[in-house]
Amino acid sequence: MDVIKNIRIHVAPTRDEAIADARLSFEHGGLYVPSTFEEFLATSAVGTPEECVQVIENLRGYGVTYLRSEFGDAAHQAQVAKLLLPLVAKLPPS
Repeated sequence: MDVIKNIRIHVAPTRDEAIADARLSFEHGGLYVPSTFEEFLATSAVGTPEECVQVIENLRGYGVTYLRSEFGDAAHQAQVAKLLLPLVAKLPPS
């Protein structure tokens, strides 16, 4: 059985940069955006590449087999691809 989770990902070289990026996304709003920034952070992968990988590993531990992420624009998607995907590719299969 597959378990799919929607997750926001904001990754940057530093945690402060990732939080600033997440705040912009939160302030932009949209569908399914939590009512507070604290909840937004708690339900997202926000931080350095290593911190975001840890969030993904935790979700795997809960049985999540697929992640779906939405990106605000192509630059956001490229940032995640550049910083996070090389580390995710090194994770052992679940």
